[in-house]
Amino acid sequence: DSAGHARRPHSSAYHDNIAFVDAGVRDMYERFERFFGHDGRTAYVFTADHGMGDRGAHGDGERANTETPLVAWGAGVARVAAHAADRKST
Repeated sequence: DSAGHARRPHSSAYHDNIAFVDAGVRDMYERFERFFGHDGRTAYVFTADHGMGDRGAHGDGERANTETPLVAWGAGVARVAAHAADRKST
């Protein structure tokens, strides 16, 4: 969040911070898997509190600021389209 505000979302500092967070998530995932013996019975849910626009803001109501990711994987999670725009509305 602070890297996006200070350096903007497309800066190398922001991308470096994403890599740092990704490594932390990967480490936590691997710890859980080891702890539970890779039993295939664990589900994971990952989200954020808000998005961020190109200017590094998140309170102005811009769509990129109000849409947040929700990623789930693991036991009991069915595979679906990667993004809502990829699905056809009925």
